[in-house]
Amino acid sequence: MPNPAIQGHARFPEKLLWISRVHGLKFYGILVHALGYIPPMPMEFWMNKQRHPIRVLLIEDDENVYIVVRDLLSDLSSMGFILKWVSDYRAALDAMLSSEFDVCLLDYRLKERNGLELMQEALSRGAMTPIVFLIGRGDSDLDVEAMGKGAADYLTHGELNATLLESSIRQAMECQRKREVMLKAKRVIQ
Repeated sequence: MPNPAIQGHARFPEKLLWISRVHGLKFYGILVHALGYIPPMPMEFWMNKQRHPIRVLLIEDDENVYIVVRDLLSDLSSMGFILKWVSDYRAALDAMLSSEFDVCLLDYRLKERNGLELMQEALSRGAMTPIVFLIGRGDSDLDVEAMGKGAADYLTHGELNATLLESSIRQAMECQRKREVMLKAKRVIQ
């Protein structure tokens, strides 16, 4: 729960980032844990991503969806992307566990099994890559189930566009960053 005394303070995130630069991550972790507040990444973080392409893992058994995602990512000039497409369950699990990717786009329908099973297996084995779940239009309850089981976000195939894809990728990466900050803060406190 964020400290109410600092919620209205507009410059608090900048001060925390300055403190973390001057005093290091340990002090930042103590503040985050004590105050229950994780500031969002400044715009300079996302601007640096232009120089360092975002590595996207697409787990999808339909080549047409791969082509659509590839084209949408290439339309985004604000960030650079490196896309790897995997259609096989075993190869997908290995890729998720490799920690090579910044974000994973995971389709529900896979040939042998489904994306929920894959996500659960990867997470149970320690995968840390944030997952954006891809669902069809008729899968209304699947979004809630995927989010409840560890997905950072979800997108519907029929409504997929470049803006939504970019926003979802950013949101998933930001959620993961906050999760990692909290884990580091807990380790510092202990």
